[in-house]
Amino acid sequence: METTKPSWIEEGVGTIGRWLRRHSRSVSAILMVGIFGLLVWQLVLGWHNLPPGFFSNVRHPLLLASLAALIPALLLVSLRWGLTLRAMKVPIGWWTSIRIWFLSQAGRYVPGGVWSYVGRFYLGQSEMAQEAIVASMVLETGLRVVSEVLVFLLSLPFWTDTGFLSMKIVFLLIGGVGLSLLLLHPALLERLSGMALLQRVGLSPVDLSGLRYRNVLVLLAYYILTVIVVGGSFYLLVVALYPVPVRLLPALTGSLAASVVLGFLVPLAPNGWGVREGMLAFLLSQMMPSSVAIVISAAARIWLGLGEATWILAMVCLRKASKPG
Repeated sequence: METTKPSWIEEGVGTIGRWLRRHSRSVSAILMVGIFGLLVWQLVLGWHNLPPGFFSNVRHPLLLASLAALIPALLLVSLRWGLTLRAMKVPIGWWTSIRIWFLSQAGRYVPGGVWSYVGRFYLGQSEMAQEAIVASMVLETGLRVVSEVLVFLLSLPFWTDTGFLSMKIVFLLIGGVGLSLLLLHPALLERLSGMALLQRVGLSPVDLSGLRYRNVLVLLAYYILTVIVVGGSFYLLVVALYPVPVRLLPALTGSLAASVVLGFLVPLAPNGWGVREGMLAFLLSQMMPSSVAIVISAAARIWLGLGEATWILAMVCLRKASKPG
């Protein structure tokens, strides 16, 4: 039987893939240092554009309120995976799904972009079938990306100036959302779960006959709600540092959603380091001085990190406390 030689395109893609796997840490470090270096340089150049007394005028009560609002907002985010499993008819306790989700989030700070999923796969094996874990994470990831892109698109009418965004990009995003919604149909997901690649690693096809597409759309509505709630907490953080009218709340929420999803889609940047800050600073600069936007993007990283660390630490302590003496 005659074998077909791989084309030069396939060989090129394979070579690039192998090179990236071998040098992923170096590329990740260069990417992060490069973006952060550019942001610092822009901040130094625009330091004189910071409002007088910018740092001394920080409203600390609002700063604390933003963190207080973020913590329960992240709890709502953690419930997304549990709801996804429930929609798939996978029996799992609410508290168990929350604990596994938060503990696995520590893997987001490791280069590669997959370690939070690996951690959840490992932690969830004692609670459900491996195939169900994989299918739920695929569905959750798709819903997360679609919800964040949708929130950004829905926020566009509230921007004072959208000249930074061409119509081609808007139509591309809309097309991507439409395609993603199609791929999230349970029938297609069930077929994807039967791919030869997954069977090679010992995973069997997942039965999603009990999952209705309308349930997927209800899940999407909840995912969108969580993005909006986190955006409301982010608004409190912004106004604690810089006066912004409430009419820009949707635009700020859309900015955060777009930066988070872009950081997520760049696996070489662990937890979106650098990419998220660069995108957020760029979008915020459409509403405020670029120097202020850079400071707020850096503050948002610390703010989100504190919220996640609070829950991760709480779950670690509770897990240790629940272990028999």
